[in-house]
Amino acid sequence: MPERSEFAPASQSLNRRGVIKGAAWSVPVMAVAVATPAASASPCVQTYTGTVRFSPVGTSPVNYVRSTTTPTTAGSASVVLPAVNGFTTAPVNVTFSSSSIVSAATGGTYARDARNFDGNNTIAPGKFAIVQTVTGTSVAAETPVRGQTIDISFSRPVTGLSFSLEGITRATTYNDAVTLTTVAGAALTTTTASVGAQVAGNGTAANPWRANVENASQGAITAANSLIVTIPGTISSFRLRYKSWNGTTTAAQAQGVFLGNMTFNTRCG
Repeated sequence: MPERSEFAPASQSLNRRGVIKGAAWSVPVMAVAVATPAASASPCVQTYTGTVRFSPVGTSPVNYVRSTTTPTTAGSASVVLPAVNGFTTAPVNVTFSSSSIVSAATGGTYARDARNFDGNNTIAPGKFAIVQTVTGTSVAAETPVRGQTIDISFSRPVTGLSFSLEGITRATTYNDAVTLTTVAGAALTTTTASVGAQVAGNGTAANPWRANVENASQGAITAANSLIVTIPGTISSFRLRYKSWNGTTTAAQAQGVFLGNMTFNTRCG
């Protein structure tokens, strides 16, 4: 997720006679211009770079904290921004919240795993864990709407948000599928990089990021089942929806995907 000096003129109480008498001896007053810092020196035009750290970066420690009262549904990070050109600004506060959607039987039934929202989870330490179970038959479509919804909000607008989405896997019983939208559900423009060979889709409701092969047996995270997502525009929040795109299971089947450190740019706050 700082400046200005003010000068107040002194006041004097003068009677009318004193003003007239002093007028004959008055000395011309010279106006002195006080230099105003150029716009380029204002802290509000500086661009600050911040990182939500689920794992340390150099000497910078983890700043994501899982909620102690509702650990599987909430978390937060206070992102302290390094000074730019000598100017400092307030931290950006980032909040994470989860809601589950239980759909009709044809869409599958979902429940959060105890490791959900953990940044120090046992599957992928140093990654933000989105872990849940699915039971029943999941369909290869967005309708009925189902799965877990994760809303991530910033205390002031950010641009160029980027993070890794890792561990997209598939088995006969499930297929990880992730969509990215605004909180209201509208599509967001995204770019992707380092897209693994086992990842299909573009993150939309009609074509979510998902595994294109059965790869669950190869481990939770590989380069082949991961990608980097960037939202180039200005946002204050976004929404991830996580579900199974296809599969049938009579018992609760665990599924999980993971987010790496999130970087962004912002102005003063």
